[in-house]
Amino acid sequence: MEVVVKGLPNDTDEFSLQNFFGQCGEITRVSLPRGKDGCLKGAAFVGFVTQEGLNKALELNSSFFNNFCISVRLASDKIERGGKKSNDEMTVVMRDFPFEGVDEAMINDYFKTCGEVVRVNLPRHKEDGRIKGAAFIEFMREEDVETALLLNGSEFMGEIITVRKASDREKGGGKGSRREREDAVTIVVKGFPTESTDEELLRSTFAAVAQVVRVNLPRGADGLPKGTAFIQMGTDEDVARACELDNSPFMNATLSVHRASDKSNKGKKNDDFTVVVRGLADWVDEASIKADFSQCGDLRRASCPSNGEGKCKGFAYVQYKNEESMKKALEWNNTWYKGATITVEQLGEEKGKGKGKKKKEKLPEGPTIHVSSLSYDVDDEMLKAAFAACGEIVACRVLTSSK
Repeated sequence: MEVVVKGLPNDTDEFSLQNFFGQCGEITRVSLPRGKDGCLKGAAFVGFVTQEGLNKALELNSSFFNNFCISVRLASDKIERGGKKSNDEMTVVMRDFPFEGVDEAMINDYFKTCGEVVRVNLPRHKEDGRIKGAAFIEFMREEDVETALLLNGSEFMGEIITVRKASDREKGGGKGSRREREDAVTIVVKGFPTESTDEELLRSTFAAVAQVVRVNLPRGADGLPKGTAFIQMGTDEDVARACELDNSPFMNATLSVHRASDKSNKGKKNDDFTVVVRGLADWVDEASIKADFSQCGDLRRASCPSNGEGKCKGFAYVQYKNEESMKKALEWNNTWYKGATITVEQLGEEKGKGKGKKKKEKLPEGPTIHVSSLSYDVDDEMLKAAFAACGEIVACRVLTSSK
């Protein structure tokens, strides 16, 4: 005579579990199966001496153990008995809720207005206990499930949540049909500065023009956004209004906004009217590139990659809205810019690209002097003229940083 207990916190031990179920009657054993890493596998087994103790234990189903809503069933219960609906048919899945500060009790309180909640399951990562991203709420009656589905798109702790049936596998709708429907009202946003952009800033920006359902901002191992955001809007009209922000200014950058369902944009970059600027000093930043190169015409976007220390890597990309502006920028090729001689070439037509790339020019061998502490505005010709009175000069180079 055993019950199986699920939904337990990861730090549960046999002693605390025995104390909890000891109120029901004499216990024969408590088993907490664990994996090789020492973490709980997800269920515990509690055996009783009498039927009365077993029955009392079953009454603890949907009760709270250390603030976790637990499920208590007969160990021999196979779920699909007596023609009952399967667990998935009686369960809804909640997503897009805030992970911080949420527990099973709070979710239970939110959904109990829909009907009798059998259990709440909030899966967590074994390593650190972080919520995986979904919550499962099982109800006693089918009508309660239908009521819970009405909470889809409602607000829970400041976030718009998604609520669907756990059994929703899109039967008959074709593979990926649910994803396609979501893509139809989702936009892809790029071009924002990753260091200073977060979900709330993007939400407030797009909520000013249309209804925002959720914001997904994928992040890398360093915790910074990867550079692309996915924003689900309320309706197709909301998507159209959000797409009007394409090429709009955003925190010293220019946003790129298009529909997630627009396959013409997937994996493709629009490099029309783009120039590559090389030979930049390491202290040049994106703001100065944008301000200076906008003198040639209207910019679509500008990017100045930096290294781990925040210094310019020595190159930048500048895209214009028309060919005339790009041609004006190309006139800056081999000119002096902020302490260095830069090259400005059209993207895809850079000289020396790929095979046959020129090797770095070396100074001729012979007596050579090194001059330091030069001003940023000194170039090769100025230095050569300054030392011409000392004798014949074979070669003269002013080195610039291109980190």
